[in-house]
Amino acid sequence: MAHFETLPTVSYVGGKYPWMLDAALIYHSDLAGKLAVPAGYCTDFASVPRLPVVYWWTGGRAVLPSIIHDYMFDCMTHDITRKQADSVFLEAMKARQDPKRAVTRWAMYLGVRAFGWIPWRKDSSHKCPVKRD
Repeated sequence: MAHFETLPTVSYVGGKYPWMLDAALIYHSDLAGKLAVPAGYCTDFASVPRLPVVYWWTGGRAVLPSIIHDYMFDCMTHDITRKQADSVFLEAMKARQDPKRAVTRWAMYLGVRAFGWIPWRKDSSHKCPVKRD
């Protein structure tokens, strides 16, 4: 059963990705196996458009699933597809019941499905604490 093994502690470091994990965030996915976001990874948590209604509805939700999703987008693009990363995001939101309402989880999932191609195409490997060979 999908679940988070650890909860992260973070430090504020400022900048575009202002939060840095002080310890690894480990998530066990039924879809992708064990995923470990290492200490040192920087995140902005959930990247929600700053449109008033959208931000009011989804902002500040799904923080841990968003870290997993962002890490997959930044550091695992050679190992998974975008659809797999998005499916793990939905799975993690369900596992954590964050957000509590299924309609909000689905809206967030559909948002990353519709607009995730934009960050997926950008090289963000500089955010990965451990460089790939």
